[in-house]
Amino acid sequence: MKILFITFGKLTLEDESCRPAAMLRALAEAGHRIDIIASYFDLPPHPNMRVLEGDAGTPVSFRRLRVALFKATGSMKYDAVHAIDYAAVWAMRACTLRRLPYVYDAARTFTGKSARPPSRRWKWFRTHYVRVEKKLLARAAVVLVSCPTLEAELKALQHTAPIVRIEDIPVQSLFSGRETTDRAVLFSAFAQETSSVVAVSVSALTTSELRMLLIAARKVMDAVPGLSFVFRGAGEEAPKMAANLDIEGRCRFLDFTETGLFLDILNAASAALWLPPPNRPYCDPAIFTLLHSPAPLVVVQEEDYGGFLTEENSFPVVRTADAIAEGLLRVIREPLFSLRLVTEAQQLIADRYSFSTFKYNVRMIYHELLSRK
Repeated sequence: MKILFITFGKLTLEDESCRPAAMLRALAEAGHRIDIIASYFDLPPHPNMRVLEGDAGTPVSFRRLRVALFKATGSMKYDAVHAIDYAAVWAMRACTLRRLPYVYDAARTFTGKSARPPSRRWKWFRTHYVRVEKKLLARAAVVLVSCPTLEAELKALQHTAPIVRIEDIPVQSLFSGRETTDRAVLFSAFAQETSSVVAVSVSALTTSELRMLLIAARKVMDAVPGLSFVFRGAGEEAPKMAANLDIEGRCRFLDFTETGLFLDILNAASAALWLPPPNRPYCDPAIFTLLHSPAPLVVVQEEDYGGFLTEENSFPVVRTADAIAEGLLRVIREPLFSLRLVTEAQQLIADRYSFSTFKYNVRMIYHELLSRK
């Protein structure tokens, strides 16, 4: 098949979510020819991929992306359009005009229960845009989702929507074959001497929760000499708060664009900690990356993750500084217990969330789509 792949976001591995990149690679490796429109493109080349917009080195404007979409569908012949998130609204219009099927790869609901509108206009004229989203779901050839919560919310909006769930995968699956940074080099980046690290993944924390997390880190540092912490997604306030607790020399803060470096740190870490943002409606893709790592995982309990986070593959704790510190100290001090957690976690990923499974599911969806033509 010849597919037009469009996203108004970035296509890169150095991002909070690598699902669009994984989807694109799965389609290319299945033998489909892909034309790409994105605000920014920075992925390894593939003979089946061609970038129409987005490889200029600087992000492309929203207007230019829309123009590229209508120009491509009007001047070239495609078997389908694969649209990510909000780009699907405009893909629906182009595909209706050109009588093309489109696959809507949904990341959220725009008007449903956990609505995250793409603009203020969607809030001001909500009644109108509810109809738009229902139409978007009803006209799609397939609607792809990554978690059961989003699936249920979209079903509530349009019960006839052809929804298929394909779970996310570990980011490590897309970084195979890359050179890793030496352990000694990673540890030398800290201001104070470091012999072991804890890797922490967080996002959208409140100030009070961030302080609680740093207090927990301070407790663990006091108990384990030479131990430092690496925080991904902690936010701009984190370094200042760490300085107030006198631990800035044993902390390092990464943003979501430093995925490769964070994976190297995970490989060298004595433990990993995941603190999910409060009231996040959908599954955080970071959890799959953490479960796939060789570091034993301590998780702050969240009911929505009960389907795959168990006491067999991770160590659950309540959302307090003392509980987090005690959980990290246990997995650091009990290597046999930690080995069992890691073994079970990596087996879970291999059985249910591997890139091979992801590619197979994508291939079957497009095989069925092709058979309808």
